[in-house]
Amino acid sequence: MLNFQNRAAIALRLLDPSDRAMIDEAIARLLAQTRPGSHPEAFNGYEIRALASGSYLLRMEPWGIFFKPEAGDLVIEDIFPLERLEWLRGRITAPA
Repeated sequence: MLNFQNRAAIALRLLDPSDRAMIDEAIARLLAQTRPGSHPEAFNGYEIRALASGSYLLRMEPWGIFFKPEAGDLVIEDIFPLERLEWLRGRITAPA
């Protein structure tokens, strides 16, 4: 099952069609690979980074996705331009 937190749902609505297609493909691949006991670091084709909060950061230029698997579900927490990470000066924090 796929769930979107508010920030991610809003971001999806605001993306232009070409970016939306890329994000949709990434989410579909993540969803297909999210199963109980799976480890997101092993997801093929994406740079995935585990965060101290228990969430994960998927990087695919020029976008990033904060997500977490929960009991076989995929929760998309935020979708954002990767340049936003530069504003944090290397400090990556998952959305609240």
